[in-house]
Amino acid sequence: TSLFMLLLWSLRRSETTIGTFGALGLLASLRNHMYFVVGTPLPPLLADWLYFVAQIVSVVLLGLFAMAFSERRPLLYRRALIATAMLLPLAGAFAAGLGELHRARAWCYPWLMAMALPAPWLVLQTALSRRSATELTLVAGIAVVLAAGVHDYLCQQGLTSVMDSYWLPNTVPLLIAI
Repeated sequence: TSLFMLLLWSLRRSETTIGTFGALGLLASLRNHMYFVVGTPLPPLLADWLYFVAQIVSVVLLGLFAMAFSERRPLLYRRALIATAMLLPLAGAFAAGLGELHRARAWCYPWLMAMALPAPWLVLQTALSRRSATELTLVAGIAVVLAAGVHDYLCQQGLTSVMDSYWLPNTVPLLIAI
């Protein structure tokens, strides 16, 4: 589905909503795949950094999708997304070079969670104005994925049960299916 959306976007560049959602879906699917891959042909440090960048790009794509969907582009939010897309991968590369990418995650992921918060709000406002049950379902899906992201951050930081597992690999496919 995501590839079809990207193909459609390549043929009709004005379909930004479909394109950004397709790119988000494809990236999220690839990122989810990495949860279950035992080995990778990439050097571990590079694979770890690429995963970190995938998290950043996912949040940026979510914001771009929400702005395209709502047809609203708040200046401060746009600028924050651009800064996030430019600065956090560089910070992650620097931290990875020092062997401290885990520490960069601890600092950057809360920022990413905050950057994701305007997205469901923008989509919710549009869904309510259109009185669309389907679009409200999309808002619920985004909210569930964001809650899973918060849970996974807490899990990664060792703040949940040692028996706990990550939720994003299970919730992201539901959002993509919506």
